[in-house]
Amino acid sequence: MGSRIMHVIIANRIAERLSMEDRTPFLLGSIAPDAVSTKNESHFFIGEHQDYSRSVDYKGFLNKYSSQRDNHYVLGYYTHLIADEIWMKGFYLAWLRNRMDADKELHGLYHNDFRLLNGKLLEHYGFRDELRKTLYYIPTIIDLEEVMS
Repeated sequence: MGSRIMHVIIANRIAERLSMEDRTPFLLGSIAPDAVSTKNESHFFIGEHQDYSRSVDYKGFLNKYSSQRDNHYVLGYYTHLIADEIWMKGFYLAWLRNRMDADKELHGLYHNDFRLLNGKLLEHYGFRDELRKTLYYIPTIIDLEEVMS
């Protein structure tokens, strides 16, 4: 799945297109699913990894939090789940998984690529300074069961 930086850049691009004035809750929601160590609940996974039926039940998330559909934090979280579903179906299950199974060292190399790309992506999208300003304050956000400590 994408790095937290990739998720926050995706969310920021969406927030720009929607002319969102206060982006902070949306951006925080976009990285919330990765804020916990066990990803099964926070990512609403269904299906099995072994038989390639694994997917992200982003519709299940939206149904569970239907009373909060206008909450920017919830919508940012939803954005993360959709991005992960696209990555899982279009890249991981279709291509990367077989390569990682065949070469156990590839996992570390893959994550090292993320570390190298994160700074370049922030620079490319001109988001480095804006990210600092946007995330300077912590807004009031709702507690979602999947990411509560």
